[in-house]
Amino acid sequence: MGLIQEKQPTKDTLQNKAQLWNHALSFIRSMSLKCAIELGIPDVLHNHGKPVTLSELATFLSIPPSKTPALGSLMRLLVHSGIFASHRHQVAGEEESYFLTPTSELLVIKEEKVCISPLALMILNWTLLGPAHQLGEWFRAGAVGPTPFDMVHGKGFFEETNARADFNELFHKAMASDARLVTEVVLLRRQWEVLRGVRSVVDVGGGTGTLAKAIAKAFPEVRCMVLDLPHVVDTVHEGEKEGVEFVGGDMFEHIPPADAVLLKWILHDWSDEHCIRILKRCKEAIPPKKDGGKVIIIDIVVGVTTDFSISVEPQLLFDIEMMILCTGKERSETEWRHLFHVAGFSDYKITPSMGLRSIIELYY
Repeated sequence: MGLIQEKQPTKDTLQNKAQLWNHALSFIRSMSLKCAIELGIPDVLHNHGKPVTLSELATFLSIPPSKTPALGSLMRLLVHSGIFASHRHQVAGEEESYFLTPTSELLVIKEEKVCISPLALMILNWTLLGPAHQLGEWFRAGAVGPTPFDMVHGKGFFEETNARADFNELFHKAMASDARLVTEVVLLRRQWEVLRGVRSVVDVGGGTGTLAKAIAKAFPEVRCMVLDLPHVVDTVHEGEKEGVEFVGGDMFEHIPPADAVLLKWILHDWSDEHCIRILKRCKEAIPPKKDGGKVIIIDIVVGVTTDFSISVEPQLLFDIEMMILCTGKERSETEWRHLFHVAGFSDYKITPSMGLRSIIELYY
């Protein structure tokens, strides 16, 4: 009886398996990033000012010696992912040393500087991760029903922020860190041509005013306002307002009159019906185009990026995230155009100047 020759897997089959493993295990990359931020690894590497060996890093982080090899595994993955970089001196037996990359520089906590660690920690908080496990069940549910976030927490995303002080603080720190990024990219690069001729601007959903304060500082002649829910603006003390007016209210009911209404990462949280309501309130708040009125939207336009080197994949990931957390979505230009038309606007301009996000100027 001859030997049975088992069919060997083809190269394509092995590659396909590896691709599926990569997808299934990709959460490890996210958790490793979260771990690095929580341990303070970016700050240690930044503060040290030169490459740090594994043993030095373990000492700085107060990691027990028994866990130093595990820390090495963590750093190996983060180096492979491009978060950190490393080199090994030619001297025999010398330890590998680690240092920051331009990517991990964005994780360093620096006063009034761009740092996306708060945003990453919010995205990777279990409050947001848990609902992702319900996505399959959500698809099988009725045509009209709660979001996966509702299914897990028994309330909507913004209701949860209202109910939990810790999550509310996490959320507003994340939004403030993103506002500083917008300030760095837009204000410091002098791309705020959208504010030319504007005498007043209201930042709708502007939280504690990080972006509005930056605008007020850069353009002292412009009257700057923030509209947010009363419990949000009440947290801003008089000495922290820095020339910005804070108005407690509901954007679905009324937006203070201004030459320009600013919506930064607001509309992607909401359904088309909700967005149309918000946009109609914006239209009521501003003068027509001939008198200098406009709505300034900072949001994703799916398929539009600053350059071709930036993948569209993060835009698609944010789209699923919005599906999980709330009733919103990321929209293509065609979908944006539909909202603008229904809300009564006649003209718009898209400027891809913020990586994955664009600036949309909207007129009537």
